[in-house]
Amino acid sequence: MRWLVLLLAGALAFGIAGLAVPRLIGALLRLPGDEAVEVAVAGEHLRMVSYLRGVGSRQRSIAFMPERRSLAELGILYYDRATQAPADSPQQRELLGSSLDAFQESLTYSPVQPMAWYMVAEIELEQSALEAAARAFDWSILTSGYLQQQTRPRTLLGLRLWDRLQEATRARLLDSIVATLQAEPELVAQAAVDAGISDDIDSRLRAFGERGSLRAAQLRAAIRRNRHALARTASEEPVDMRRLLVASTVILTASVPQFAQAMTVEQYLAITRDQVPDQPPESVFPYLTGVLDGLLMLNQFNGDEGEPLFCMPAGEEIEINLPEFKRTFDAMLDEFERELPDFADLARTRSVGLAALDLMTRLHPCDSEIPEPSSAG
Repeated sequence: MRWLVLLLAGALAFGIAGLAVPRLIGALLRLPGDEAVEVAVAGEHLRMVSYLRGVGSRQRSIAFMPERRSLAELGILYYDRATQAPADSPQQRELLGSSLDAFQESLTYSPVQPMAWYMVAEIELEQSALEAAARAFDWSILTSGYLQQQTRPRTLLGLRLWDRLQEATRARLLDSIVATLQAEPELVAQAAVDAGISDDIDSRLRAFGERGSLRAAQLRAAIRRNRHALARTASEEPVDMRRLLVASTVILTASVPQFAQAMTVEQYLAITRDQVPDQPPESVFPYLTGVLDGLLMLNQFNGDEGEPLFCMPAGEEIEINLPEFKRTFDAMLDEFERELPDFADLARTRSVGLAALDLMTRLHPCDSEIPEPSSAG
């Protein structure tokens, strides 16, 4: 009898090893591109060398063992590159198509990926496939009705697709609309007016309970205040938000640390002041690395168009001392905290990326004037 137990134990161990070894090899193949994925997930643009390293590592992992995570990360990388390509260019269309293919293939391994469905909806809409975009958005809401970090982008995309969505999707989206209205009533008013659905949203909010009634009044007031300004379209908003939308796909990738999301200044200060359990102050360094990488790439693209965001001496961008940059960055935030009366509100809504850009423009202005501290977020 003992030999039978040993035989079964050996067979079980062999079976577990058979499952674990391929996953281990897949993880090792992905490893060289992990930093590139973290940068893209953080909403920052990748440099070409980082992009190629990330794509190559994911393609090798997929060739060895196709699975959901590597495909989703490949979709993130292609999408990041597409946002940097000239608008509506053949290059952008090809990259968006590659991103869409990767996300769709990822969904064949697991359909319960709300943000993968969201990205499919976003790309389909950019390619003017409205019905396909609506169906993907339906699935995004079906697989997870409310994602706190994604209320804003989901609200904006949902309002654009409103008339094509299933009724169950519209009903479940009201939570996100209410939350976004509370933070940015003018933005929701603009999107609802542009889509021609402001009366429908208003009536649904009134029937949504006390909280909804309050937001309905807020929506009506925002429309009255901005009746003329609302003539401009909200359709450009998702384009401006592309990098933030890429960041939202962090939900897809369990390997990406929590701090690789679009970190706010408030979250950054809490970590650096050792107020977050299991997140030591030094854990912000990988995030800052990604932020700087993205800012340098963004500045390069703007510089190619003759409008750099900041002007560093030639060659200095490859010699940035990260600890020194962090000390200067922290000193700037301390100064703002002392001098700006609305700092607490700004810290909750302003990303570390925007604050770092503010610092870079102060350290390396493109003219002789260094801008004064401002409460603009």
